Amino acid sequence: MQADKTGTRQDQVPASVLQDQTAGTRRKCVSLIVPVYNEEEAIDFFYEHIQTILTRSDYDFEVLFVDDGSTDGTLACIERLHRRDPRVRALEFSRNYGKEHALAAGFRAVHGDAAIPMDVDLQDPPEVVHTFLEKWEKGFDTVIGVRRRRVTDSFA
Repeated sequence: MQADKTGTRQDQVPASVLQDQTAGTRRKCVSLIVPVYNEEEAIDFFYEHIQTILTRSDYDFEVLFVDDGSTDGTLACIERLHRRDPRVRALEFSRNYGKEHALAAGFRAVHGDAAIPMDVDLQDPPEVVHTFLEKWEKGFDTVIGVRRRRVTDSFA
């Protein structure tokens, strides 16, 4: 099995998925898949913004950034975050393949019980993650959010 850029083997389960020592049961892990391309300016802001999701939850989280061939300092930012927070991982493409390929690779590489794709520019609010998880816990296999109105939509 190949190692990803942060040194985590793809077949390794993150520590967050291991047994909860206080309850003696395994907590469910949710994987956030974040495709990025030349986003060094956005990585830290995104990470700080999702802290409320990562820390105020009954779930463990992993954050997988899929670097789609960035030529700026995107990967270095992700690696720096990984050193601070082992829940953060990176998957690096050798060139730009496009967002769809980055998401597909992310879905294959995550370890969570559920996976949620997110845009690093926060165009969709991370606060809805808990609503998605509530639906998932009720038995829905797929939960999709549809924005009712977006200020930037041209036909709004």
